[in-house]
Amino acid sequence: MCNDGLMSMLVAFGVAHRNTLLHQEIPTDVVESLMSRALRDLLALLDNSSTSTSDLTLTLVMLLSSFMVFTFKSDKWRVHLKGARQILLLRGYSKPFSKLITDFRNDDTPADTYMNNEIKKSRLLFFLIRWFAYIDIFTNLSGPLEPTDDEVNRYLQKRIRLQLEGNSGSPTMTESTLDSSAFDELDGSQRGQQQPQQQFEDSLQPSPDQLSPQIPVQQTGDQQIDYNIAADATFMKEESHKDIDYILGFNIKFLPLYSQICKLIKHINIQKRIQAQDQGNSRFEFKVSPKVIERSLQIEMQFRKLGKIEFDTDYTTNSKSFNSIVASNRCFLLMGLIQLYRRVLQIPRKSKLVQEMSASIAGLTQDFIDTKKSPSSLCLILPIFVGGCECDDPKDRQIYRANMKDMASQGSPSAAVASEIMEQCWVTGRDWYEIMYTENRTVVFL
Repeated sequence: MCNDGLMSMLVAFGVAHRNTLLHQEIPTDVVESLMSRALRDLLALLDNSSTSTSDLTLTLVMLLSSFMVFTFKSDKWRVHLKGARQILLLRGYSKPFSKLITDFRNDDTPADTYMNNEIKKSRLLFFLIRWFAYIDIFTNLSGPLEPTDDEVNRYLQKRIRLQLEGNSGSPTMTESTLDSSAFDELDGSQRGQQQPQQQFEDSLQPSPDQLSPQIPVQQTGDQQIDYNIAADATFMKEESHKDIDYILGFNIKFLPLYSQICKLIKHINIQKRIQAQDQGNSRFEFKVSPKVIERSLQIEMQFRKLGKIEFDTDYTTNSKSFNSIVASNRCFLLMGLIQLYRRVLQIPRKSKLVQEMSASIAGLTQDFIDTKKSPSSLCLILPIFVGGCECDDPKDRQIYRANMKDMASQGSPSAAVASEIMEQCWVTGRDWYEIMYTENRTVVFL
């Protein structure tokens, strides 16, 4: 209420959502006027050293990025998201969840209660970090994650360097070792290789969605955010139930697992691109390396360990609410496993394992999640989309169709596109990420 920029963005969100609900065109002139006001406020905050990395600035940058994701006007949301990353890095939050625990822990406070007490001093920061992590990870996980030519070349250069080191007296470098060593340096490959300073512009452009104020960049480079969370970490109990975060709709400890899956998918796509080039783009049999299989199985084991939450069978009012949370968590877990099996381990769509997981997501949404009336169900669009694209059963496909229709009726801008791609998968047998890549679809399913 005290910041015109934030208020302008909230109104822009309201206008966009209202018009989406009414199936009307979003009034561009009104929205761009509101965004211009927000961007002017952001520029003022960034020009002041005392506010350039503040919670307020981070909130406004995240709102701008999220709005562009929501309306998918363009892919300029990436620029703002990179700006938010720089703010977190400049504040020392390269490992945000670990730092939260360190910063707000009192050594005299028991480990199972310190977050509950101390994090309240920075509730907004905890919210912002979860928000950033969700957008950062899920915008990657809902896209093709195909490498750029520069990323492929960088990977090849790394392998050449390792080969030369092996030939100059270093221990023998087998193909597997080369693959593993190059793979370990892919942490920075999920983002473009342009320098962050080049990502931000200094003045307003004709279209506000193309503007990105200059965010200070000092010694952060292309550094990744590490979302690892200690196994014994405890977060605010009033914002979660049975470790399922109310904001996210799933166990917060899924976040680092999703991040690792993104890295594995990018690695596999780079390997495929290299093998296709080596064999003249002819058909070839791709084999997943033992290193990737090992890491994938570790991720699967962690997912299943975190997902051991049973439904309440008392069927009371409270149990209905609780079961919807458990069902949401399971949908996200299954979505992660489907991506791991299909995109990393290269298991065929028609395999019994993949089809059982797809059927499980359909069943969970039908039994426990009200996609017709519950606004919280909109957060499940990616699990429903991924499960639906893999579905071969005609009855389950009808459930997925109905889910997408319900989400569109509740004002999800990406539901119509998700439904269209899902139908294409069923008709052609192609994978959704291949369709998005070849057709240059920039929509994000959030």
